[in-house]
Amino acid sequence: MIKGRKGVKYILSIDPSFSDAPSSDFFAMSVMELDEEKQQCTLVHGYAVAGGHLKDHIKYLHYLVNYFDFSMIIIDNAGYQFIDSA
Repeated sequence: MIKGRKGVKYILSIDPSFSDAPSSDFFAMSVMELDEEKQQCTLVHGYAVAGGHLKDHIKYLHYLVNYFDFSMIIIDNAGYQFIDSA
């Protein structure tokens, strides 16, 4: 999905990588759509870049926050640096 649906809740999960080397681990963000009635979720959007610049990841996070209604954001323990930067 490019944009979330109105009235639907989403979860964002982030696995940051701070290396800008093309051979580095992926900087990944995944958007899951919640179905509270069925108690399940579905992956509806993915972002994964090996290397890349922090400013570009921040711009992408901004896009996601503007177009999806997140109920929760999950990030690994190194992620506070990315959130603080954003």
